[in-house]
Amino acid sequence: MKKFEPKELLFFNRLVIPELLTGVYWLLLILIILGGLATMVNSSFLAGLFAIIFGFVSLRVSFEVIFVLFSINRNLEKLVDISQGTKTVVDENDVIIDEISKAE
Repeated sequence: MKKFEPKELLFFNRLVIPELLTGVYWLLLILIILGGLATMVNSSFLAGLFAIIFGFVSLRVSFEVIFVLFSINRNLEKLVDISQGTKTVVDENDVIIDEISKAE
């Protein structure tokens, strides 16, 4: 991943939100745990345990859906670049993906 530059905030060539969402995820996870522990102490142990488990699962699923949407966007940008012949794309395993044949 390339280094973040402040001028990228002015243009939409790179998405910043996926990087910020990771921090928001951890903050919400800590709040869910603290809320669950407070419920365990003030109310009932099972209600607090349920709040932690349900909160974690629902938070994880919702953030994964959001990140899947960003991943789809990133892959679509790669496909557009390949189809226009503007650049050769390298996948996660550093394997060069050849350009799409122009025989179509």
